[in-house]
Amino acid sequence: MILQQLDIANFKNLRSLRLEGGGGFHFISGDNGAGKTNLLDCIYYLGITKSFAQQSEKELVSEGAGYFRLDAVFTEEDTQDQLVVKFQPPQTRSWSWNGRKYGRLLEHIGKIPVVLLAPEDVYQLIHAADARRKYLNQILVQTDRDYLEHLLAYNKLLKHRNAALRQMHLSGRADHQMLDALDHGLCQHASLLFEKRRDLSQLLEPLVCRYIDSISHSSQDAGLRYVSDAEADFPSRLLENRSRDLATMRTNSGIHKDRLDCLMEGRPIGQRGSQGQCKTFVAALKLAQFTCMNLAMGSSPIVLLDDIFAKLDANRVLQFAQLLESEGVGQCFITDTHRERVKRVGEMLGQQVKFHELEKGAWIHQQDA
Repeated sequence: MILQQLDIANFKNLRSLRLEGGGGFHFISGDNGAGKTNLLDCIYYLGITKSFAQQSEKELVSEGAGYFRLDAVFTEEDTQDQLVVKFQPPQTRSWSWNGRKYGRLLEHIGKIPVVLLAPEDVYQLIHAADARRKYLNQILVQTDRDYLEHLLAYNKLLKHRNAALRQMHLSGRADHQMLDALDHGLCQHASLLFEKRRDLSQLLEPLVCRYIDSISHSSQDAGLRYVSDAEADFPSRLLENRSRDLATMRTNSGIHKDRLDCLMEGRPIGQRGSQGQCKTFVAALKLAQFTCMNLAMGSSPIVLLDDIFAKLDANRVLQFAQLLESEGVGQCFITDTHRERVKRVGEMLGQQVKFHELEKGAWIHQQDA
């Protein structure tokens, strides 16, 4: 999938901007606050329908503007598609694909596959279990519609169950019949979610190990371990924990507590890995995400690398980009504050490279390598 052209109106500090895309690597430089991250967030939003900065759509509208509008053209082989997104606060939203408005916005997820590596990922993917669950979800919701539907249904039931637990705790009366019904629903959805996460983890592990070895130029004892409450008898686990759930007013077991452990020499890398090993592991996770999505969809995801020079040294960034090249990446956007640094990296790549420079939400320089 290739973003050929993007016209942006009133998206954060990008009040009027046209991005001429095309395949290959796009290096976007500029000072902090120039709009580099906002541009990548805009592309991410077009794929996932949410901001990776976790901002509401109302917060995405430029200050003083009454709306934002995004017009994008994508190509894949001989096919060209147009996506138009409009938003006007408080909640007037319109998404159309080739002139047809979506009945449900969920229909769009997976049409524009994206892989994002942001600076905070370098810490969170190593130290935060919820970030690794999100990592699995980011792959599966874009490649598997059944998974997305079951995940949304599970989360809706989980929210309902937690609200019921709170109400029962405050009233001092437990409605076990209601909890039995909610538990039954959770277990139905958890079974499919567990199987798909388990299968994905098994697919990811050899890829992660291969990429770690490639980046490190040596064999490393790395691995992944997926741990889930749904692996055993999940209905019994829910029943056993019910008293605790009522006391704490939340559901303490379930696939929302799953773990994907990143291992080095059999132990979590956050406990024993060096800073360099942790950075390499995160890069390998994202490369594996790209490869899994590429294989599952038969289409190269758009890769977004936001300000990664702040967390990865230039050599690792170059290795990351070269490995993406070798895996057949179609399009990659990389942002940095240093124009000369991105130029040095870009000139060492074999694919088509284009340099862009932003200042206060507007282009001040663009050229091909």
